[in-house]
Amino acid sequence: TDLRNILSAIFSQASRWDYYEGRNPVERTTVGRQRVAREKRFLTVDESRALLGELPEDVRDVVSVALFCNLRISEILGLQEKHLDFENRRILVRQRFHRGDLDTVKTFASKRDRPMGMLRKMLRRRTSGNPENFVFRVKTSK
Repeated sequence: TDLRNILSAIFSQASRWDYYEGRNPVERTTVGRQRVAREKRFLTVDESRALLGELPEDVRDVVSVALFCNLRISEILGLQEKHLDFENRRILVRQRFHRGDLDTVKTFASKRDRPMGMLRKMLRRRTSGNPENFVFRVKTSK
């Protein structure tokens, strides 16, 4: 699908620049039905518990926020301390961090408040008092 879209964009731009005349040859091309490589299923409570128990603490915290607060990984990495409303026990999803880019959330509906629930103490422990600090600092290796 990605290759089809790239080719279509190339022919469309070539037509706009008068390098190509005629109809876009990729316009009505289909790539066929997409096949699922693996069965999609939810983890059971026991499987979730076992997974979380095996993870290092920093990774467990990130996975817990994704699992229990229903946040995308880019939204989790974009969380700053100013987005944690401990008084109302809410996580304010307002931005995302994706591929080195800090930006607004993916869609209008993605801008939302999520309950912290049982993660309140863990999130409090990760804060330093500076609203501009990111809650999760991801260490990468080169």
